[in-house]
Amino acid sequence: MPDPLDSPSATRRRSWRQRLLIGSGAFLTAVCLLVAGGLAWGVWKWAQIERVSVSLDEAGFDEPQNFLLVGSDSRAAVDGSGSDAGVLVGGGSPTGQRADTIMIARVHPDGERIELLSLPRDLWLPLAGTGEEERINGAYNSGPQELIDTISMNFGIPIHHYVEVDFEGFKRTVDALGGVPMYFDSTLLDTESGLYIDATGCRVLDGSEGLAYARARNLQYSDGVEWRDDPSGDLGRITRQQQFLQAALAKVTALDLTDISTVSDLVDIAVDSVVIDESLSFDELVALGQRFSEFDPESLEAHSIPAVPDETDGGASVVLVDESAAAPLVEAFGGSLEAAGTTTSVEPVAVSVLNGSGVPGQAHEAGNSLEALGYGILGVADAPDSPVSETVVRHGAAAEGAAGEVADLLDAETELDTSLGEDEVVIVTGTDFSGVHAVDEGAGSSSSPATGPGEPATTTTEAPGVVPADPPPGVTCE
Repeated sequence: MPDPLDSPSATRRRSWRQRLLIGSGAFLTAVCLLVAGGLAWGVWKWAQIERVSVSLDEAGFDEPQNFLLVGSDSRAAVDGSGSDAGVLVGGGSPTGQRADTIMIARVHPDGERIELLSLPRDLWLPLAGTGEEERINGAYNSGPQELIDTISMNFGIPIHHYVEVDFEGFKRTVDALGGVPMYFDSTLLDTESGLYIDATGCRVLDGSEGLAYARARNLQYSDGVEWRDDPSGDLGRITRQQQFLQAALAKVTALDLTDISTVSDLVDIAVDSVVIDESLSFDELVALGQRFSEFDPESLEAHSIPAVPDETDGGASVVLVDESAAAPLVEAFGGSLEAAGTTTSVEPVAVSVLNGSGVPGQAHEAGNSLEALGYGILGVADAPDSPVSETVVRHGAAAEGAAGEVADLLDAETELDTSLGEDEVVIVTGTDFSGVHAVDEGAGSSSSPATGPGEPATTTTEAPGVVPADPPPGVTCE
């Protein structure tokens, strides 16, 4: 899909409202409701947003800030009479409250870097206040403060602001934007979320379809003969959420703010559907928007806490933090597992990924797949001498073993590179790159990697889940 910033309408000089919309929209990707409507408001509308009183960390103007972004399934705004009521609220009215989506957006003061860290809703850990182990989304059942405190207790990550959006707001925002275009290389089905993509090719997802896609965690895809299960569950759902939200952000960057009707609708949606912390001021949001006036949505760095499947004593499926793999990622968001009372016993393998094939997004794809398998990703970029034909794993003098482990996942060769640091490992993908392949290690491992639509363009590991491939050359979905 062409970058919206390359279009003639996007390259013209933007008004201050457009700059603020795009800049602030970047760090609120997970709640594109605020992305789309928030910056067209005046102070008179800002004052109508619902606020919540929570205890937060403080950050200086020249320091990174962490925004806790929560998608909630608790709010009564979900329409119990709609066609999707069964999958959203079950047979009766919504009861209790659960955080269906939990992300931390780290906004760097240079105006060039924004990172997203997703926390699986089935993450099993001690909750603040009680110390009892439960899914992390259960912390939200006692309110935003317990969720904030649980993140602090387990990861040591400071939270500087809180933003919450409900399902109905998500749906209405997508509809107000005219839908979100996506390309599907396979038909998809999730009877629990209500998702049904019945044909391949371009499709503009409306609000209900977008919500069903973002919530799908029991996904099936067709191989042309039969329906196959995507076994990745919540981890795969996170990958698809990030993909959808980036597509929505691209739609936001092309938004025409002279369309008074659309802007008015988005303002009303934000007032109805968003909750923010009391300390987040209009002036602060304006300042952030000015810093990120030229931010490219495609440079958004999306991560997920490395986790491994497990079961509770009662047999419920959950995931546990992979402590050794998570340590460097937690530190990148200003936290520390050791400071939070968690220690790591194994030094994590961390790698950099360079795109040597010239295929758009390939380095990010490989990085996401490796990250889901527990590897730390130090960075992704284009290789200076691309294209190259063969994928290779380069390593420093003391990293031969780690490089070999990674090379096994890529069906690649290793190569000593004396210009690297002793412990450095760098992957350079070539035109032969066919994805990251799970390795059979005996009991508990799949004897063959999960395959999904879009291969070989998509990864073949189970953990990242089934994700639609990019459109083929010459195809643009809009």
